[in-house]
Amino acid sequence: MILNKKNADYYPAKISRLMNMALKKGIIIESKQLYSGYQITFIDKNKNESGINFIHSKKECEDE
Repeated sequence: MILNKKNADYYPAKISRLMNMALKKGIIIESKQLYSGYQITFIDKNKNESGINFIHSKKECEDE
């Protein structure tokens, strides 16, 4: 899924803040929700890719 401002707000606050910051800088973000959390890939204007994984416990999922 390619993210934009509207669907970035769907994620938990910590992730949403990071995504919105990247979106403001014009970075394309792709996200996958995995069983253990989220995998987020950032692609900059030079087509460089970097990724980040957010692992969360089941309890944290239920709280959000």
